[in-house]
Amino acid sequence: MLKDIKNWSYFVNNDQSGFLYNLNPDFHIIMDEDTQDRHEILAYSLDCFRKNLSWINLKFNYRNITIDYTLGNHLDGAKALIVAPHLSSLNDIDPKNRTGRLTYYSLKKDSLDYHLNRLIVDSNLYLPRESTKYIISTIEESIVFFEHPKEEKIISENIFTLFPNLHEVIIPSEEEIENYISMVSMDIKNQSSNNSHYVKLILTENKLAKFINEHKKEILSYDIE
Repeated sequence: MLKDIKNWSYFVNNDQSGFLYNLNPDFHIIMDEDTQDRHEILAYSLDCFRKNLSWINLKFNYRNITIDYTLGNHLDGAKALIVAPHLSSLNDIDPKNRTGRLTYYSLKKDSLDYHLNRLIVDSNLYLPRESTKYIISTIEESIVFFEHPKEEKIISENIFTLFPNLHEVIIPSEEEIENYISMVSMDIKNQSSNNSHYVKLILTENKLAKFINEHKKEILSYDIE
């Protein structure tokens, strides 16, 4: 159903907005503001011109029954909307305790979240595709998309064998951290998103996802003898 992009439409009705499946309007997606206290900057928002993001709830409903629920993000000054990706991690614990367990953001292509994301970003339902495609492309460089669920495990098991110096490649320098703190300071209200420890974490996540995307084919094809 979510793959049937041409038969969805965007609606605004009184105090609600969302997406309606035209062939059966009992199926619809409600968007509303998320009021939880969440970070204003994440690894996949760092390459946007405006670094901060906001959160919304996305409720996939049949009539008044919520079938599934996920979160979305407005990014780059609300110029783009995506379904929030999930946090993945590698098996390795950094032996020098510089970062703890390495994490990054991902989406599995067999998930409802992925197909909902494609419905939003590959169509003109909510925002014009022509105006968002560059921003979306930039954001997706720091998100790993898995064709099959097992790919996440293969990457976690093999990446350090192939790239034993991974930490040296992805952990940001103090200068990088300070530069990003300076860049994001005007865009955020919550100072928990603007300290050196947190900025180091999200910069590392950003670099790790890009590294995995760059070397994904090699990692997935690696066969341990």
